[in-house]
Amino acid sequence: SSDLMTLFIDCSMVNPRYSSQTKEDLITEPKDYKTSWTVPDKMINKIVKSSIIQSILDWAAAKAQAEEMKELRKLNKETDKADPRRVEKFSDALEKHQRHKCVLFLTEGDSAAKAVQSGRGKNPFIGSIPLRGKPLNVREKDIKRILENEEFKKLMTIIGLKLGQKVESVNDLRFGKIAFTTDADVDGAHICGLLMNIFDRFWPELFELGVIHIFRTPLVKVFLKNKEVLEFFTEREFHAWEEKTGKKTNGWRHKYYKGLGTSTAAEFIKYFDAMDNYLFQISVESEEDLQAIDLAFNSQRADDRKAWLETNAANFEDFIVDAA
Repeated sequence: SSDLMTLFIDCSMVNPRYSSQTKEDLITEPKDYKTSWTVPDKMINKIVKSSIIQSILDWAAAKAQAEEMKELRKLNKETDKADPRRVEKFSDALEKHQRHKCVLFLTEGDSAAKAVQSGRGKNPFIGSIPLRGKPLNVREKDIKRILENEEFKKLMTIIGLKLGQKVESVNDLRFGKIAFTTDADVDGAHICGLLMNIFDRFWPELFELGVIHIFRTPLVKVFLKNKEVLEFFTEREFHAWEEKTGKKTNGWRHKYYKGLGTSTAAEFIKYFDAMDNYLFQISVESEEDLQAIDLAFNSQRADDRKAWLETNAANFEDFIVDAA
C-alpha cells in the first residue's frame, strides 16, 4: 500500500548480548556497537515526499479535530441548558414569536446599554447586553481557553449559536440582527474588529445571512435656527459643511457626541424610529475582506501587520465610513 512504510534493518553485531536464551531482547549497550549509522538526506527527502507523511498529518489533524469537537459538544450542552434571561445585565427583546425581526445591541459598557434600554421604549424588537472590556481575540487561541471565556459563552446563549454547527437561517437564532454599538473612536473600532473576528472564525455564514451590523450614532449635531437638526458621522464631514456654510453666520450651534452615553433617551428613540439610517450591515464580499481580518488578528502575521501599520493610511474617519 502507498500508505504503508516498512523499515528493514540488516546489520551484524560482534559478541551480541541477550536478555535470555531465547534471544528476544538485545541488551548490548549502544556504546559497545563500535559503529554508527546516519540517515542520508536523500532518504529523509524521499520519506518526507511520500504519501505516508501526509497520512500521518491527516491522522493527527483528524484526532485534534475530534478532541476539539468533543469539547465543543460539551459547551453546546451547557449553552442549551442555559436560560438567556438569567444572563447578567442582558435585556432581552420582548417579542416572543418574530425573533428574526429582533436586533441585539452589543454595547461598549453599561452606560451605552442603559441608553439603548431607555430609548427603546415599547419597541419589542430591541435587546441589549454590555460588553466587559475588549472581546477575546479568538484567531489563534487554544479552543479550551476560548471555551473558558464567560463573555464568549454569554454571546452563544443569548444569540442561540452553537460551536461547530452552521447557521442555516436567521430563524434558527434568537436575534435576526446583531449590532455592534461602540463609541466612534479607535477603541470602538477595535472592539468592532474583535467581534467581527469572532463571527468570522466560528460562524462566517452570519455575514452572508445579513446578521452582522454596526450601529452608528452621529458624532456631531448641528441645530439650525429653524429647529432643523443636521447630523454628521465624522468631523471631516462636519468641517466641510462648516466651511461651506460659514462660521455661525446663520445662527446655528453644534454639539459633539464623543460617547454613546452623550445621547439622551429622547435621541435614542429617534435613532430607533429611523433605525435604517444608523444600522449599517457588514458584509464580506471578497477574499480581500477575509485577508484583512486575518491580517489584523493572526498572531503569525506580525511582520505583515507591522508593514501594514507603517504604510501611509487614509484618515481614520474615512476608515470608519468605509467600514460602515
